[in-house]
Amino acid sequence: MPNIDRVLSLIDQCDFSAENPFELRESLFPVLKDIASPTIVKLFEKTCYNGWLIFGFEAENAVIIRYDNILSKFSNGSLDTYFGHLSQAERYQIQEKFKEVIDDEIKHSEMFKTIISKMKVTKDYKPEFYSPDCIEFVESENNIWHTNSFIELLPNIVTGESYLYAAFVLFSKYCKNPIKQQIFKEFIRDESRHVAHFMNIMKKAKIDSIEQKKYDTKFFQYAKDRSQFEGAKFEIFLESLSISSETKDDIMQKAYTTEFHQTFRKLYAKKTWQFYNIVFPDVDQETYEKMLYPNLINS
Repeated sequence: MPNIDRVLSLIDQCDFSAENPFELRESLFPVLKDIASPTIVKLFEKTCYNGWLIFGFEAENAVIIRYDNILSKFSNGSLDTYFGHLSQAERYQIQEKFKEVIDDEIKHSEMFKTIISKMKVTKDYKPEFYSPDCIEFVESENNIWHTNSFIELLPNIVTGESYLYAAFVLFSKYCKNPIKQQIFKEFIRDESRHVAHFMNIMKKAKIDSIEQKKYDTKFFQYAKDRSQFEGAKFEIFLESLSISSETKDDIMQKAYTTEFHQTFRKLYAKKTWQFYNIVFPDVDQETYEKMLYPNLINS
């Protein structure tokens, strides 16, 4: 497993149990100080960090199985509708890169697991289920092929890789702890390779007009769900407060216009557009961002 001992040693040197476990130089949602007590704000932000790490752990374990399934189908000819035109050399290169990506994801799973254990996260954390040893979990991953084509599975994968990449870049930029920065940069290097790998695969795939429509529908479903850092949790939190709808809308707008969140948006929008543009080359980045962020494009 590449670099795992070195990076686990870095994690072991760090304390992740604090209220701000990533030691970012500013609050995730500074606007909340105007409507909630410091204790509630800190508790909510800790919940965001915990939830993000659990999402990362679950996603890494899911793609280990999902990528292995794709590799198997690619190797046995089940995906020849998309890749049958490739030479043996091209097929071999893709297979080898896929093996490297799977090794990276196994490493990431262990990194997330180790950080979570240092944070002492227990709520909603189910490592016994999200495991290749859990038959139910493996079957759930295998079953997605019964209702999805290869192209329909890609949007979840590529927007997920883009989300994690943008978040790691953000954490590295805003983190005050140099050792934790090294940990985030390890993730960034790997995620950059994964993004490049899937871009290469998509560029080589033959995608007909019917599959393009399926891709478009699924793509925006996932891209919009992940378009704001911890956006779903923030909306739920606002709903729990005794404030008017107008105030909630105003806070939502202000929360996501900080430098932190604008940086995330720019990173995420660029990466996801690159994946969308492969299938729809006539859609430029500006047009795509208006589709992804119709209410925030001018903020």
